[in-house]
Amino acid sequence: MLEALLGKVSKAESRGGRGLFADDTTWAELDEAEQNEVAFTQMRQVEQLLDEHRWLGVCAEIAAREGFFHWELDFAPLFTCGGFDLQLGNPPWVRPEWKEPFVLAEDDAWFGLVDKPHVGEFLDRRELMLDDGDTRYLNERAAVAGVSAYLGNAIQWPRLNKVQTNLYRCFIDRAWRSASNTGLVSRNGMSFTAIKALTWGDGALTCKAVIITRQLVGLLHPDSHLSEQGADEFRKEVYRRTRRQWNFTNQLKLFEEIGNTRTFSIVVYGNPRPGGFLMAASLYHPDTIDRSLMHDGSGPEPGIKDDNDEWDLRPHSSRIIVVDDATLWSWARISGESGADNISGARPFALPNQSSQNVLTCLASAPRFGAIEFDCDPGWVEASAQRRGYLTVKSSRVTEWSDVVLQGPHISGSPGTDVDHPGDFSWGRSSSMGPQESMTRASAALAEWKP
Repeated sequence: MLEALLGKVSKAESRGGRGLFADDTTWAELDEAEQNEVAFTQMRQVEQLLDEHRWLGVCAEIAAREGFFHWELDFAPLFTCGGFDLQLGNPPWVRPEWKEPFVLAEDDAWFGLVDKPHVGEFLDRRELMLDDGDTRYLNERAAVAGVSAYLGNAIQWPRLNKVQTNLYRCFIDRAWRSASNTGLVSRNGMSFTAIKALTWGDGALTCKAVIITRQLVGLLHPDSHLSEQGADEFRKEVYRRTRRQWNFTNQLKLFEEIGNTRTFSIVVYGNPRPGGFLMAASLYHPDTIDRSLMHDGSGPEPGIKDDNDEWDLRPHSSRIIVVDDATLWSWARISGESGADNISGARPFALPNQSSQNVLTCLASAPRFGAIEFDCDPGWVEASAQRRGYLTVKSSRVTEWSDVVLQGPHISGSPGTDVDHPGDFSWGRSSSMGPQESMTRASAALAEWKP
């Protein structure tokens, strides 16, 4: 195909390397030389090739529809110079999943409006709708399958091997690969200004500038890769490249399109290096970080909520935790991943201040509960116990604790229970009843299971 587009042997090659246009000095002569070159090398017109090879047209159509983007081609001059010196972005927080109701809802709103429809009705309506044409449906299915296969390819994304596919993770890796290894340097040898701290405010990422000599990447993205069970290798690379990590919870609805409990991070990445990074968690507004970086350390340390039961926005230098090898060791030790190969990829803890990290370090240094020899029993397994007839589901009054099987939701901390009548519980108030009376009146609500 390339031979058909570019030709077989150029006139310059046939001349032993002498330039094609060396003897042609006027525009007319250059035009004639170009036409001769096309004829001599048997170059084919693009339109002719598209007509002869229909699959090329299909490829062009798919590329236009899916919006394929080739970084090395679109930014070829930058990559010739080494890559990007500064990258800022908020990549998509999307997993490439096939969501059939949303695709079908484009043609029939019923699929998007009805919550948990009956399977039979769903299949009947889908079959009826697809009878009128399924080209768009199949194109959507093929697109999701193609994207999933590409983003999950271990050769294309070796750092993300065995990690759940998510577009933001691919963008992290893509930004690392697109980054320059040298940084911005002007002609007189002075470094350009880049970024000291990334913050989110007024609907946009903003940065503060200092002089740097190495590339930086500033991204706003979720942090699920930090807690994922099988993402140890990816976390190791993340920790080696991270300079700053600020973990936020969306309680103040800075992002209105996601829930208030959703977490996300603003992270500054650089070239791989040892030495650790700065981290802060339990943040709700970027202004807290700006002021904490300049705080003198005086006053009480903030937590998750303040004395008025509001989200704690107070700045303090203790919010900034230095994540080094000792910190990673404490995380790994608490998580039970203290092997030598696991420490550098330990899952982090979202701690509000340095004192919390100090407590965690003390706990990590204490003997492990797992080192104590003890006997335990898993208790009843609900499904198998029912099949074997050990448990039956029924409402019943019981007078002995031995006749009660407590489930997880029944076990919680409370100063006491005040029962006004059977089934009415007011948790948290002191009980005036004795143990036997409390047991008798509470049994109906507690004893869902009876052996």
